[in-house]
Parts: sequence; structure tokens; C-alpha cells
Amino acid sequence: MKPKGSTRSLVLAALVDNKPKSQRDLVKATGLSGKAVYSAVFLCWKKGLVLRTREPIYESERIFRGRGGIVQNTRPYHLYLLKPKGKDSVLVDGREFVAFDEKYLDARGGGKLSKAQMILNFIEKHAGKAYFSTEIVEALKDKGVLVRDVMANVRRFEKRGLVYVRGYKMDDRQTPFKNGYLITWLDPDKLGKRPLKKPFKEQIKPFMRALQPSLSLKEFTTSGT
Repeated sequence: MKPKGSTRSLVLAALVDNKPKSQRDLVKATGLSGKAVYSAVFLCWKKGLVLRTREPIYESERIFRGRGGIVQNTRPYHLYLLKPKGKDSVLVDGREFVAFDEKYLDARGGGKLSKAQMILNFIEKHAGKAYFSTEIVEALKDKGVLVRDVMANVRRFEKRGLVYVRGYKMDDRQTPFKNGYLITWLDPDKLGKRPLKKPFKEQIKPFMRALQPSLSLKEFTTSGT
């Protein structure tokens, strides 16, 4: 059965028992996809609705790889809980949960943002606009961001449903426009479950403003994210 309610409201509802939960726990509790939960819980943390463990938790797991047999993998993950009113940090079972702060974004804990996070922050900050990959490089070049950094990370964001990326559509593949691929932010709460519905078309309007008027909306909606 399709979960009812917005992605964000379902995630928050799953946390009302005040028991810390991981993204996997939230997937089970909400019936949403991992991609949807990842997007929603990160935005909830960033908007001050939830707290997240200050340090990642590391868990060893065994994964079956078919003919490759079973491999041992170490998985880092975080726990989340609803943010108590007036508190930016709490201690639960010996773990510190903190409100959003950019210094917690880098997995190495050094307070320095990774290139991936700088790129994602830029795209989200300019939600409602579309930028060519070369424009993002130009905006972040003083921080050492290169063309290869942008597209490698943007494709990861695309798989998570955080951005919409398009170039010229040629048969079953795409090639970049003259100024690179065109990229815009997608709000998972506005997107809904079916990317070709009206909310999706509304969110990719920045593409049409950034490109030549002769390019039709249909060209960009023949395949969703």
C-alpha cells in the first residue's frame, strides 16, 4: 500500500516515540524508499526538526555477493530523533545528538566541508534556479572544485532524488549542452511519488528559463529522475 502523507511528515511521525532511529529503521517504519528517507531526514535535520548523532556509528555486516561469496563490510550510519524544544543537543544512551551545523557534515570531523557537500549546498541554496555544471565550477573554483568534482557528485545526488540533471537527449543517452549539463534542486516533499506529475514539471521550470525558448518541456520529461 502506498504510504499516505508527505515524505517529511511520515519521517517525523515515525520519530514521535522519541526512540533514536537510523535511516534503515525509518525505511521500515514509513514504507518509503531509502532514497526518499535519505532526502527527507537530511532536510529535517537541516531545518532544525530533528537531531542527529554527532559522530557516525560503525557496524560490521556480512553481504552476499552471489558468485563472489560473502564479504565483510563496515557501514557508517547515524541515528535521528525529534528535536526537543529549546535544545540543540541531548545525550541518549551515551551518544550525543546535535542540531545541524556545517562542521558536522564532514565525515572526518575536521569542520571542513567536503567538495560534495559544498556542491550540494550551492544547488540547494539556489533552489528555483538552474545552473550549468560549468557555472557551478566557476562559483566554487576558489574552494578547489573542478568540473570532474561537480558531475561525479551530481550523479550521486541524482540517484538520491536530490537534483534533476539533463543534457541533449540523443537516442538512449544524453550529451552535455555547450556549457555543460543543466542542474536544479528537487524538493522531495513537493515532488511526490510520480516524477511526471505537475509538481515535477513545476520544479523543472528553471530549465526552461535557462535554455532557448525553442526547447520544449517534453524534451526534459521523457524520463524522470
